Amino acid sequence: MEKKQKFNLYIILITVIAIISVFFLSSTFIYTHDGFVHFLRIMGTKQTITETGSFPTIIHNFCNGWGYAPNLFYNPLSTFGPVLVSIITNSYSLAIKIFIVIMMFLAGIFMSKFVKNVTKKETIGVLAGILYVTNPYYLNNLFIRGAIGEISALTFLPLLFLGLYDLFEEDGKKQYFIAIGTIGIALSHNITLFYAAIFSVIYVLFNIKKIKERPKKIIICCIIDLIFILGVTAFYILPLFLNKTNTEYAIFNNRMMWTNNDFASDKAIEIKDIFVNRVQKEGDTKNVIYKMGITTWIGLILLLINEKKVDEKYKKFLTILFGFALISIFMATKYFPWKKVPEIFCILQFPWRMLGFANFFLSFCASIGIGTVFEKIFPGKTSLHIAFITTISCLILIYLVALSGLEVEEKNDQEIEEYYSNLEEISYTQINKEYLPKKAFIHMNDYLKKREDKSVVILQGEANIVKRNKDGLKTEIEIENVNKNTILEFPYLYYLGYEATGIKPNGETVKMDTFEDDYGFVAVKINDKDLEKIIVEYKTPILYKIAYIISGVTFIIGIGVIVYTSKRNMNNCVKNRKNK
Repeated sequence: MEKKQKFNLYIILITVIAIISVFFLSSTFIYTHDGFVHFLRIMGTKQTITETGSFPTIIHNFCNGWGYAPNLFYNPLSTFGPVLVSIITNSYSLAIKIFIVIMMFLAGIFMSKFVKNVTKKETIGVLAGILYVTNPYYLNNLFIRGAIGEISALTFLPLLFLGLYDLFEEDGKKQYFIAIGTIGIALSHNITLFYAAIFSVIYVLFNIKKIKERPKKIIICCIIDLIFILGVTAFYILPLFLNKTNTEYAIFNNRMMWTNNDFASDKAIEIKDIFVNRVQKEGDTKNVIYKMGITTWIGLILLLINEKKVDEKYKKFLTILFGFALISIFMATKYFPWKKVPEIFCILQFPWRMLGFANFFLSFCASIGIGTVFEKIFPGKTSLHIAFITTISCLILIYLVALSGLEVEEKNDQEIEEYYSNLEEISYTQINKEYLPKKAFIHMNDYLKKREDKSVVILQGEANIVKRNKDGLKTEIEIENVNKNTILEFPYLYYLGYEATGIKPNGETVKMDTFEDDYGFVAVKINDKDLEKIIVEYKTPILYKIAYIISGVTFIIGIGVIVYTSKRNMNNCVKNRKNK
């Protein structure tokens, strides 16, 4: 296919996404299901960076000024991506929407690249990209759910499978996409990462014979990819792991987070929901769309009818992904035994989240179904292929405009953005509670409700607090008449990194241990009654800093390896053409 014709095909893809983007940019985001939480998280991160100039693990003015750590637990790409964009837009809500639009463009392009790499046909690749980002469930994540993490993760899913296909079905020269795709997913959404890993392992098991045929090549590639994945994501994974093993947080409690068998079973959908709109007007699934889209079903029907015409080179791969699609749909429904599976599978909370995977696998299959039929009718006629893609795109957009389920509240993001941006502190009642220490979560309605925001509380023993000065994540107090073994609670929720220093009248300093008290706050036990001052301050743990360095170095090396490999592959292609 000529460059001009390829260009025209991708112009159609970009135009389709641009039209969706115009609608999305003019809609509200903060009032979507998760929009407000994401807005606060990104706003707090940007403000903390501006004030401190450091990596904001803890946002100091969240939760009544007790310090809250969403960046410790929530994947960083969908936080720091919008933060970077907000430097230009000077608006958090607009920055989030622009970031999502960027992810949508990349999703369409990555999907096209993946399918083109498998089928060797630009037409089918571009069609797959269009089907992927125009699927009703995908658009539901944009307009209704505000699921920025899931949108980001689904952007990189095609790259993961591109790498897997190349490693097992081709020469393995593009296997590095396994690492790129996995890193993108890992830094976007933990739930998607968990299930993407499961599907990847199943795919590898299907190809166990090929591992035996070239064990050295495949195993070495997988080990290298794993090293890069762990290295680049270390800045996020290591702090998360250290805190999880140090104390209990609500996010890891199945009952508190509704990641248990009963909740998953209750929130599963009916099989008919993927064909027709069932719009719930209230509750945590308000207005969610589960439909897969008529174009997808048409493509699948055409695929089944013309199954014998599918290229044998990728027929097995197609069959596996079609099976993955059926599994994903089955898991989204009430017919899947959610009450009997190990509870870790309920991490997704809402089984219908599996429809994101179903959309990916079905878009791959449906594009081949439609493309195979069109190739059969008009073999080699590129101009007709472009006209066909254009027609399909127009029909999809008309269908989407008429989609009754896309109901967006007519409210102004700017009003709420201005209000919260001007607040000195964000109350624990105004933000999601899932990243609280478990003990604090339990005592939300009693202890947290009545606790004074900046006070240092005497939990045990006696002491006179003469003076107190709280400045962000640092509090200094002057004390007298202290009894030994007195325990003081400082106004900070417990996360790793808080250090305490005692100061005697002669200026001698004493390092003190901090620990979590019964209410999930930072506490200090006084073993030396001669102290006159105590300073509690958050300092980035040394292991965090080591993780940051590891990630930075691995990222730079990874970029170098990819550039070198790409140039080498390109030079080999040029040499082969000259020899021919």
